[in-house]
Amino acid sequence: SNTADYWRSKAFRQEVCSKIEEEVKKSGNPKVMMKIPSEMENRVYLKAKTQVDYLSYVVRLLNCIRDSRGPTAPGQQQSQEQEVGAMGGTQSTAQQLPMQHLK
Repeated sequence: SNTADYWRSKAFRQEVCSKIEEEVKKSGNPKVMMKIPSEMENRVYLKAKTQVDYLSYVVRLLNCIRDSRGPTAPGQQQSQEQEVGAMGGTQSTAQQLPMQHLK
């Protein structure tokens, strides 16, 4: 069905790219900032076989970028999961995402 494959859509992937780009900019880490967000997303996308795979890889990638900033404030981890949940917020798929797999 279309909704099951929404994570493969250009729109959703673009949203993920924007998130990655945002974190890369925030990182302020020159090594991270040299990387191209769309290439990072594409690598994750090619590796993922399912939506759950894809989102867990995205979360891991965002966490790696955040870790490159140095010590993170408490509560940042929680907002990470909420962000991923919100990424597809307008789509019914987002409500169906088993977010507990991403913890």
